[in-house]
Amino acid sequence: MILADVLMVGTVAFLLAYVLLCSAVFRVTRSPAMVIVLALGAYWSLVGALSILPSKRVAGGTTFTYMEDRLYPILVDGDYALTLLSYAGFLTIAALTVLLLAKPAGRDPEALGTWQRLSGRFAHPVLVAILSVFTALKVLIVGILVAGSGGASLYTATRTVQGSLGGELRIYQYLNVTTSYSLAAGLALWLGFVAGRQRYRPTARRFLWLAYAALFLEVMAENALLGNRAVPLVIMGAVGTGWLRWRYLPSTRVERRPQAARFLLLALLGLLALGAIGNSRGGDLSSPGAVVQALETSVTQPRAIVEQVAGSSEKIASHMSLYGVIRSQDLVRDPFAANSYQAYATLVDAPADQVFTVHYVAAWWMRLGPLGVPVAGLSFGLVLAVLQRLALAARGLVRSAFALPAAVLPAAGLPVIVLRSGPESLRAVVVELVLLPGLVCLAACWAGSRSPAPPDTDPLDATLEPPHTGHQEHYV
Repeated sequence: MILADVLMVGTVAFLLAYVLLCSAVFRVTRSPAMVIVLALGAYWSLVGALSILPSKRVAGGTTFTYMEDRLYPILVDGDYALTLLSYAGFLTIAALTVLLLAKPAGRDPEALGTWQRLSGRFAHPVLVAILSVFTALKVLIVGILVAGSGGASLYTATRTVQGSLGGELRIYQYLNVTTSYSLAAGLALWLGFVAGRQRYRPTARRFLWLAYAALFLEVMAENALLGNRAVPLVIMGAVGTGWLRWRYLPSTRVERRPQAARFLLLALLGLLALGAIGNSRGGDLSSPGAVVQALETSVTQPRAIVEQVAGSSEKIASHMSLYGVIRSQDLVRDPFAANSYQAYATLVDAPADQVFTVHYVAAWWMRLGPLGVPVAGLSFGLVLAVLQRLALAARGLVRSAFALPAAVLPAAGLPVIVLRSGPESLRAVVVELVLLPGLVCLAACWAGSRSPAPPDTDPLDATLEPPHTGHQEHYV
């Protein structure tokens, strides 16, 4: 048995054991978001080995992927074995940290009730109005970026904040995060609680359904135009997490069967949409028309979409990230490096036009060496546990506003932001996943707290409204 076979067996065995560890995390937290984060962590860390290792058994190990041709080849050697071992250690430490520090859901039996009361007080029309204004500004900036791309690929032109349009691009990024992530939080609450929707008159409900659908489609179209799969993935993960947490888990076994079928169908459609974006971006697609044509071609070729999803370079790029650091003979540790991406590009002498991923563990290794592995695992698990505690229940006006995005956005947002960058990304977690969408949700919570409440409700408590049942409906 050669080393590639040994590493393959070890990787598969670890992933099977990791599934059991994730199951233990779910039993304690009852949080789908925690499990999704840990699952995506494995995808962006170890799953790439299941593609790399078999390819290295062909032609004497000289079969390389596109990323290897552009950056550096992966050899099945001691450095590669250390890479896989480090990633396995990172995932294990992160999951165990969550188990130790997360608050067991069983100790807070009123948590679902507080979310139900929040859903009855959340002013969805206010959220939609704010997002509509921000979206209009964002679309205007997208037009400026497209017009000023200078013939470059729209995907490449919007990846780096530099040049004459650097300021506009940075503003766009913040607007995109604020509108998209706030939309995901509001939509998750809207879909999660039927009682929260019933407080609106039928005409208002139809308007809100249309408004949410229009905003969602705009986000998908905009990010498809620019070849950005990250934001749609975060939105889908957040909405799915909220639905699982607030609709599916509390349902009876009979109710779950049709719900599960619909959820799986929508999840499949979401993956196909991400695959279509992945197929159409990049290259010489330098105009909106070219991107639209590429999307149309992609949609008519389902097989190509499936192949893109299954063979995405994401899991390969992040998987090989640490290997590039370990194999480097010129590594000079800099514990205070401000930009992991720039430091990594210099270390591996990456081409200026190549976009790649720096794994969180690799970024810590560049700073601390092997000690970076446990530090990465502990810090990642700590962030997960803190977000889980913040999102456990919605009590009070301010906490409810920030608990809502913390409950759903980390599902895909935390892996997208942290696992593809260094410790500097932890600031982005606070700003992008909690602060910015939390402020928008705070406006909706505050407006909802001003609306008339049932007589038995304390007007000073913005979240205390009993769920509406029977004929007791309060329309707004």
